[in-house]
Amino acid sequence: MKAILYYLNQRPWGHSILKLLEAYENLGKTVPNQIKKAANTLDPHYINSRYPDIMPDYSPKEFYNSKIARELQNAAQAILNFIEEEKESVK
Repeated sequence: MKAILYYLNQRPWGHSILKLLEAYENLGKTVPNQIKKAANTLDPHYINSRYPDIMPDYSPKEFYNSKIARELQNAAQAILNFIEEEKESVK
């Protein structure tokens, strides 16, 4: 999403996929609710999964299991598919 926003002369900031999608919408683009829901699903996980020492008394394996991983992977894939489609339309 950041790459598309940079391509459209924007200055995206932050790690929230939902906020980046909202910035894209603010340019008059359409983001399906399903994609916003996927972003909302992923956003709460970027800190704990990226910085496992943020909670020193816990390990990521205590928070994640195969069901959660699959749900997050599906959400990420939906967003990537959306980005691939949008990438073609902004050329």
